[in-house]
Amino acid sequence: MQIKKTTEPADASLFCRKLLAGEIKLDAANRVIASENSRTHTHLHPNRLHITYTEEGYGFCQMENALYKLRPGTIHFVYPNEIHKYYSDKKNPYKVYFLHFDWIGKSPEAPRSVIIKKADQKRINEIFYGLFHFYHYFKAPSKTARILSRLFELFAEITEYTEVLDSEKSEGSLLDREFFMDVLTKLQTPPFSFPGIDALAKEKKVSRRHFTRAFRRNTGMSVMEYFNDARKTYARFLLRSSEYTVKEIAYQCGYSNSQNMRRALSDKTS
Repeated sequence: MQIKKTTEPADASLFCRKLLAGEIKLDAANRVIASENSRTHTHLHPNRLHITYTEEGYGFCQMENALYKLRPGTIHFVYPNEIHKYYSDKKNPYKVYFLHFDWIGKSPEAPRSVIIKKADQKRINEIFYGLFHFYHYFKAPSKTARILSRLFELFAEITEYTEVLDSEKSEGSLLDREFFMDVLTKLQTPPFSFPGIDALAKEKKVSRRHFTRAFRRNTGMSVMEYFNDARKTYARFLLRSSEYTVKEIAYQCGYSNSQNMRRALSDKTS
């Protein structure tokens, strides 16, 4: 089981063209406040694009053998016909917006997850709240136009967050998902042995400074934060599954013993 947080270039023009052509239609806009330690059933959406935005709290989305962390500011995509399941956090369950689109044709060139900076989250919250409000409560003739304007704004925001900055292209496209894929896999899979930032930067043939800056821009956190967050999420998932002993889980997640693992999981900053 891998824990994934990936960012790829988004193609807002495809979303907008399909909206204008009537090839995609907003079919549902809901806000869900999950209870502690809750989960959905495993399901898929035939011919539907599914976008979630985490307003508050934590959880993760399981898709086949991968886990995608949900935290405040995370926009997460589930594409048509992908099997998935949601889990809320045991102590701080998520509050999320769910958007469902009827989708016809090619899947978009869009990210799996986008992490919005804290300074921008208020603006993104307002976009999702507007979609929820206009979809359920607005009865004026301008309802459709208002929903479309919010959707265009949302797709533009997603595109801006996943673009590679021109100033970084000269040192290689460090924001490309493929560039970081082997590094992310190494950091988020058992036995969770941290290789060191210098070793990772040397492996990618870039400076330590450029590696750490690009990594933070790609994932929204430092290398060590990403590593610790990944193994904590993986440990919590295994504990819920009840398939392994606590000692076995501690070993799989790179902790020296079960006591150290429990201490890490109880850390309020996790």
